[in-house]
Amino acid sequence: GTPSRTLTASPCRAEEGGGGTEWTGQVIMSASPATPVGKAVEKVIWEVHQIEKIVELGAPSEERILDKIDDLVKILPTLRGAVAAGGDDDHEVPVGVLSHVDEGKHPYRYMVDSLVGVGEANQVTKGKASVFMRFHEELQKEAGKQPLVPV
Repeated sequence: GTPSRTLTASPCRAEEGGGGTEWTGQVIMSASPATPVGKAVEKVIWEVHQIEKIVELGAPSEERILDKIDDLVKILPTLRGAVAAGGDDDHEVPVGVLSHVDEGKHPYRYMVDSLVGVGEANQVTKGKASVFMRFHEELQKEAGKQPLVPV
């Protein structure tokens, strides 16, 4: 078979200023992707990077930005095709992750925040269960004190 290499991405963090914890949105790609999906993702990221740089440096014209956006749109079907050809349709990205990235936050932060939220919800649920268990025990004690009345 074809040797496969993995595509790894390392997020760049802000160095100083706003606390240094927000994601800058830049991704450093390392290792050449050997899979069709990896290659397609790399092309899409490259086009997005080019658009970002053109906007950042001040585009010579609006037409230049529109041309680069058209290039990006033309590449997206390649990515869809590579994913479909891979036969693995089980990849779903939660909308919350996309919102986190859109807000300039690190995507892994979404996972951490979600796990913390689950832990907090678990504590609340345990607390409620504990209260109901004590209530049940008190009801049983009180029921044991009451005389039985024949019906």
